[in-house]
Amino acid sequence: HFLQGLIASNRAIGISALANSLAHQLSQPLTGVILQTESVKRDLSKLDGQEKSIGTLNTVSEQLKRLSDLVNNLRRVFSGQGSEFHSVNIQEACNEILEIIEPTLKSKNIQLTKQYNSNPQVFGNTIQLQQVLINLFNNAIDAIDLSNTQAREITLTISEGDSLALISIQDSGNGIS
Repeated sequence: HFLQGLIASNRAIGISALANSLAHQLSQPLTGVILQTESVKRDLSKLDGQEKSIGTLNTVSEQLKRLSDLVNNLRRVFSGQGSEFHSVNIQEACNEILEIIEPTLKSKNIQLTKQYNSNPQVFGNTIQLQQVLINLFNNAIDAIDLSNTQAREITLTISEGDSLALISIQDSGNGIS
Protein backbone atom coordinates (compact mmCIF):
# COMPACT_ATOMS: atom_id res chain seq x y z
CA HIS A 1 0.00 0.00 0.00
CA PHE A 2 2.88 2.35 0.83
CA LEU A 3 4.49 1.69 -2.56
CA GLN A 4 1.21 2.26 -4.39
CA GLY A 5 0.76 5.53 -2.50
CA LEU A 6 4.27 6.60 -3.40
CA ILE A 7 3.69 5.78 -7.07
CA ALA A 8 0.42 7.73 -7.06
CA SER A 9 2.15 10.67 -5.36
CA ASN A 10 4.96 10.67 -7.93
CA ARG A 11 2.42 10.51 -10.75
CA ALA A 12 0.55 13.51 -9.29
CA ILE A 13 3.80 15.46 -8.96
CA GLY A 14 4.71 14.60 -12.55
CA ILE A 15 1.29 15.66 -13.86
CA SER A 16 1.53 18.91 -11.91
CA ALA A 17 4.99 19.65 -13.30
CA LEU A 18 3.83 18.80 -16.83
CA ALA A 19 0.76 21.04 -16.51
CA ASN A 20 2.88 23.93 -15.22
CA SER A 21 5.40 23.51 -18.02
CA LEU A 22 2.67 23.26 -20.64
CA ALA A 23 0.90 26.34 -19.30
CA HIS A 24 4.17 28.28 -19.37
CA GLN A 25 4.98 27.14 -22.91
CA LEU A 26 1.48 28.06 -24.14
CA SER A 27 1.31 31.46 -22.48
CA GLN A 28 4.29 32.96 -24.31
CA PRO A 29 3.13 32.43 -27.92
CA LEU A 30 -0.45 33.14 -26.88
CA THR A 31 0.57 36.56 -25.56
CA GLY A 32 2.38 37.23 -28.84
CA VAL A 33 -0.67 36.32 -30.91
CA ILE A 34 -2.91 38.52 -28.75
CA LEU A 35 -0.58 41.51 -29.20
CA GLN A 36 -0.30 40.95 -32.97
CA THR A 37 -4.09 40.68 -33.30
CA GLU A 38 -4.56 43.99 -31.48
CA SER A 39 -1.91 45.60 -33.69
CA VAL A 40 -3.65 44.44 -36.87
CA LYS A 41 -6.99 45.73 -35.52
CA ARG A 42 -5.43 49.17 -34.89
CA ASP A 43 -3.99 49.24 -38.41
CA LEU A 44 -7.29 48.20 -39.98
CA SER A 45 -9.24 50.80 -38.01
CA LYS A 46 -7.29 53.50 -39.90
CA LEU A 47 -8.64 52.20 -43.24
CA ASP A 48 -12.16 52.62 -44.63
CA GLY A 49 -14.40 49.60 -45.20
CA GLN A 50 -12.65 47.21 -42.82
CA GLU A 51 -15.50 46.75 -40.35
CA LYS A 52 -16.01 43.08 -41.26
CA SER A 53 -12.31 42.29 -40.80
CA ILE A 54 -12.21 44.18 -37.52
CA GLY A 55 -15.30 42.24 -36.37
CA THR A 56 -13.59 38.98 -37.24
CA LEU A 57 -10.49 40.04 -35.32
CA ASN A 58 -12.68 40.98 -32.34
CA THR A 59 -14.03 37.41 -32.36
CA VAL A 60 -10.46 36.07 -32.58
CA SER A 61 -9.46 38.31 -29.65
CA GLU A 62 -12.36 37.01 -27.55
CA GLN A 63 -11.37 33.41 -28.24
CA LEU A 64 -7.73 34.15 -27.46
CA LYS A 65 -8.80 35.74 -24.16
CA ARG A 66 -10.76 32.58 -23.28
CA LEU A 67 -7.73 30.45 -24.13
CA SER A 68 -5.47 32.70 -22.07
CA ASP A 69 -7.87 32.46 -19.11
CA LEU A 70 -7.91 28.67 -19.46
CA VAL A 71 -4.09 28.50 -19.46
CA ASN A 72 -3.98 30.73 -16.37
CA ASN A 73 -6.56 28.52 -14.63
CA LEU A 74 -4.52 25.41 -15.44
CA ARG A 75 -1.37 27.02 -14.12
CA ARG A 76 -3.08 28.10 -10.89
CA VAL A 77 -4.85 24.77 -10.26
CA PHE A 78 -1.78 22.62 -10.88
CA SER A 79 0.78 24.94 -9.31
CA GLY A 80 0.41 23.37 -5.86
CA GLN A 81 0.68 26.86 -4.40
CA GLY A 82 -1.92 28.79 -2.50
CA SER A 83 -2.38 26.92 0.75
CA GLU A 84 -4.03 29.95 2.33
CA PHE A 85 -7.66 29.88 3.33
CA HIS A 86 -9.88 32.72 2.16
CA SER A 87 -13.42 33.39 1.01
CA VAL A 88 -14.21 31.06 -1.90
CA ASN A 89 -17.09 31.56 -4.31
CA ILE A 90 -18.22 27.98 -5.03
CA GLN A 91 -19.80 28.80 -8.41
CA GLU A 92 -16.68 30.58 -9.66
CA ALA A 93 -14.45 27.72 -8.49
CA CYS A 94 -16.67 25.18 -10.28
CA ASN A 95 -16.94 27.27 -13.46
CA GLU A 96 -13.14 27.53 -13.71
CA ILE A 97 -12.88 23.74 -13.54
CA LEU A 98 -15.68 23.29 -16.05
CA GLU A 99 -13.70 25.39 -18.54
CA ILE A 100 -10.86 22.91 -18.17
CA ILE A 101 -12.94 19.72 -18.53
CA GLU A 102 -15.60 20.83 -21.05
CA PRO A 103 -13.46 19.87 -24.08
CA THR A 104 -13.18 16.33 -22.66
CA LEU A 105 -16.94 16.19 -22.06
CA LYS A 106 -17.62 17.30 -25.64
CA SER A 107 -15.14 14.82 -27.11
CA LYS A 108 -16.76 11.98 -25.15
CA ASN A 109 -20.29 13.18 -25.98
CA ILE A 110 -21.20 13.71 -22.30
CA GLN A 111 -23.94 16.22 -21.51
CA LEU A 112 -23.25 18.53 -18.55
CA THR A 113 -26.19 19.91 -16.58
CA LYS A 114 -25.57 22.69 -14.07
CA GLN A 115 -28.10 23.27 -11.31
CA TYR A 116 -27.01 26.31 -9.34
CA ASN A 117 -29.65 26.65 -6.63
CA SER A 118 -27.57 29.18 -4.68
CA ASN A 119 -24.22 30.93 -4.75
CA PRO A 120 -22.54 30.03 -1.44
CA GLN A 121 -19.29 31.50 -0.17
CA VAL A 122 -17.10 29.33 2.05
CA PHE A 123 -13.86 29.83 3.92
CA GLY A 124 -11.34 27.48 2.35
CA ASN A 125 -8.67 26.90 -0.28
CA THR A 126 -9.80 27.34 -3.88
CA ILE A 127 -6.98 25.26 -5.39
CA GLN A 128 -7.56 22.28 -3.10
CA LEU A 129 -11.31 22.43 -3.76
CA GLN A 130 -10.70 22.54 -7.51
CA GLN A 131 -8.31 19.59 -7.37
CA VAL A 132 -11.01 17.55 -5.62
CA LEU A 133 -13.56 18.65 -8.23
CA ILE A 134 -11.25 17.60 -11.08
CA ASN A 135 -10.87 14.16 -9.49
CA LEU A 136 -14.65 13.81 -9.06
CA PHE A 137 -15.34 14.85 -12.64
CA ASN A 138 -12.65 12.48 -13.97
CA ASN A 139 -14.18 9.65 -11.93
CA ALA A 140 -17.61 10.47 -13.35
CA ILE A 141 -16.24 10.52 -16.90
CA ASP A 142 -14.53 7.16 -16.34
CA ALA A 143 -17.73 5.67 -14.87
CA ILE A 144 -19.72 6.75 -17.92
CA ASP A 145 -17.08 5.38 -20.30
CA LEU A 146 -17.06 2.02 -18.53
CA SER A 147 -20.83 1.67 -18.38
CA ASN A 148 -21.51 1.90 -22.14
CA THR A 149 -24.89 3.43 -21.36
CA GLN A 150 -26.89 5.52 -23.82
CA ALA A 151 -27.48 8.24 -21.22
CA ARG A 152 -24.19 10.11 -20.98
CA GLU A 153 -24.76 12.86 -18.48
CA ILE A 154 -23.10 14.53 -15.51
CA THR A 155 -25.10 16.83 -13.25
CA LEU A 156 -23.40 19.43 -11.08
CA THR A 157 -25.60 20.83 -8.32
CA ILE A 158 -24.66 23.65 -5.96
CA SER A 159 -26.91 24.46 -3.02
CA GLU A 160 -26.86 25.46 0.64
CA GLY A 161 -28.25 23.89 3.78
CA ASP A 162 -27.83 24.47 7.51
CA SER A 163 -24.88 26.86 7.06
CA LEU A 164 -23.17 24.41 4.68
CA ALA A 165 -22.34 24.66 0.99
CA LEU A 166 -23.34 21.52 -0.89
CA ILE A 167 -21.75 20.38 -4.14
CA SER A 168 -23.17 17.29 -5.81
CA ILE A 169 -21.75 15.60 -8.90
CA GLN A 170 -23.90 12.80 -10.29
CA ASP A 171 -23.20 10.73 -13.37
CA SER A 172 -25.16 8.26 -15.48
CA GLY A 173 -22.56 5.52 -15.03
CA ASN A 174 -23.39 2.14 -13.48
CA GLY A 175 -22.12 3.10 -10.04
CA ILE A 176 -20.15 1.09 -7.53
CA SER A 177 -21.19 -2.46 -6.73
